[in-house]
Amino acid sequence: MNPREDRGRHGVRECRYCGLSFTTHRNPTQNEHIFFGDTCEFGETGLLIETYVCPGSECRKRSLSIVWTTTEVTNTYERTFVNTEDLRAWRPLPAIQAKPQPDWIPPKIRARYNEACAVLQESPSSSVMQSRACISLLLDARWTDDDPDLSERINNTDSLAKKIRLAQDRLKPEIVTALDAIRLVGNEGAHPSVEVLTDTRREEADLVLAGIEMILKEWERSCDEKEDMKRISVLRDEAEARKDKRTARRAKATKKTT
Repeated sequence: MNPREDRGRHGVRECRYCGLSFTTHRNPTQNEHIFFGDTCEFGETGLLIETYVCPGSECRKRSLSIVWTTTEVTNTYERTFVNTEDLRAWRPLPAIQAKPQPDWIPPKIRARYNEACAVLQESPSSSVMQSRACISLLLDARWTDDDPDLSERINNTDSLAKKIRLAQDRLKPEIVTALDAIRLVGNEGAHPSVEVLTDTRREEADLVLAGIEMILKEWERSCDEKEDMKRISVLRDEAEARKDKRTARRAKATKKTT
């Protein structure tokens, strides 16, 4: 199945329309297995269809995915999807598989990400190239306010590898790994090799998009923490001001009594 839909804890889905995460235990998905009665070059195959409706009261939109997969016979009367290999995936709903992103993310970054999602099924190589361009723009914009000197150095180089090296001390190791993986796969997308199979490229492109989403989520989390720290700082200043007022009132009251 799509690693971007099924990552995380088992039984958890994330609505591709509104971003809501929910468990399938309380909000069941509907699954249908269709087995073909013949064999092809991949052996026995079938379709796995999954659909669910977002439980969010303001969303309630339906998602639908169809996966063509190999099947394995477990007994004479029943075939099941055991140790299967995904051959091709279609996701009719939503039509665009991009996750909703906050408005504060620069439009150029969102546009590249949305395009990478839009062309995934028809041209995985184009998708990884769009993803590569997306992380380059993301690194250019990431520290514009927090560290202008670092931002200027990153923007002054055209080498994505160098941009990543400049930024690596400000990022978690797993984010650096994701950035480097997207860079390398994006390079391959721009210069494809005949040895790379289309199906493998599609799976890699899907993983690349999962990496983009992880990086964007980390950026959002960092911004949320920064806003929380601002509010905490304001709260501290207000508490200090109230304390000073109380101290002043007590001092004034003491002076009057004496």
